[in-house]
This record gives sequence, structure tokens and C-alpha cells, in this order.
Amino acid sequence: MKIFSIILLFVSINLANADSLYFSYLENASIDAEFLERIEKKLQEYQEIKVKKLPTFHQANKQAVKVERFCTLCHNELAHRKNVAVRSFLNAHSRFISCETCHFVPKNVPLIYRWLQNDASIESEKNSLLQPHPAAHLSPFLKGVPVVLLPEHPFFQKVKTKWQNLIRVEQVKLAAKIHAPLKEKGISCKSCHDAEQKMLEFPRIGASKKQQQAIEQNKIARFLDKAGDKPVKLIRLNDLLD
Repeated sequence: MKIFSIILLFVSINLANADSLYFSYLENASIDAEFLERIEKKLQEYQEIKVKKLPTFHQANKQAVKVERFCTLCHNELAHRKNVAVRSFLNAHSRFISCETCHFVPKNVPLIYRWLQNDASIESEKNSLLQPHPAAHLSPFLKGVPVVLLPEHPFFQKVKTKWQNLIRVEQVKLAAKIHAPLKEKGISCKSCHDAEQKMLEFPRIGASKKQQQAIEQNKIARFLDKAGDKPVKLIRLNDLLD
């Protein structure tokens, strides 16, 4: 156990010191006037979500582990809100999947996906639970280095400490820089929820055969993929029985 802890600490230090692929894309992003205009409009329209406390009808769950992530420095944990019919399904993913897993998709870059807990990589084929720790998120890696920005990164700290004090024009520029490498819509459900998917290596993330089958054959994901870009107003039970 002591040897494992030393190895984990060594890996953690190396990951913290290495630079992320996302940051390199961010630094070299080309931003035009049209994109700046779109970002400024989004900032103007942004409204903070106020979470209401509802009475508990059953025994309350233990308090969720709070994880500091780059995207949630500005975005709410429940970032998907436009499509009322499916936002709960999408927001459920953010509980255990990094935003960059779906929204950062560089071309011709061989990313692999594994669990990331704070700044330590978790990889186990003997894990009895699919999510090894409440604070772990399934994240993209390149050559053993997490793509996501970790709290120790200078740019992470810059955004965290200086955003509120920036004038609006500087906020727009910074927000544009942050979002330039990202896809607004994200990947399709079929990228993971399909028997032919090539994105996830299930043994690497600790999934059992039963869990793999449940992920690949998820009824809601199949329905949403079939719907495509058509607006989904309501999901009925018989829609999921097809």
C-alpha cells in the first residue's frame, strides 16, 4: 500500500507539471470578430441558476464530493439547460464525466479516456465500481497527460482569481480564448452508447461486461441519437421501447 501511494504521488506530481493539450490549443486559437460577437452575446444573456432546496421525502444522501474543475469556475454544475426534455440526461453525465470528454475533440489526435481524480490518474481492471471515487471524472488523456486544466495550472488560477475584476471587453476576449478549442454541441450519444463505438476501452475504466452492455444499449441515448437534430419536446415511455 505504501509503495502504491508513492507511485500515485509520483504520477500526480508529473501530471501537475505537464501541460495540457487543451491549453496548447487555447493558446494558439485564432479568434475572429464574429466569434467574439457570439461570445459577447452569450455573456450578456447568461443568467446564474439558483438551485432551490426542496423538502426531502427519503433519507438524505451524503453530501457530494465537491471537485474544483476548470469549466465550473464559470459554468454551473448543471450546465445543460436549453433543451428541457433532455437536459437532465445530459447534466447527469457531468457528475462523472469531464466537460472536455464531450466538448474537446481535436482531429487526428489519439486520445484515451480514463478516470481522473483531482490530479491523479486512476486505471484499474479490477475495480468493482465503474466510478472508482465520487470525485473521479472520466477524462481525456494524451500520452499519459490529462487534457483538462488542473487547479495547479497558472491559467486555471488566472481565470479563477481575475475574471470578476476584468472589464467586459477583456472578459469577452478571455471567454473567446477559453471556448475556441471546444465544440458547443459536443459529441453524439452514439460515440459511447453503441456496440460499434471506439471511444471507450471498457476494461481500462473498470467496467464489467454487464456495465458495458448497459452503456452501449442505453435506451435514452439510442432515442436521442435517432432524433438527431430534431427538437425533442417530450420523451414518452413507448419511445424507449423501440
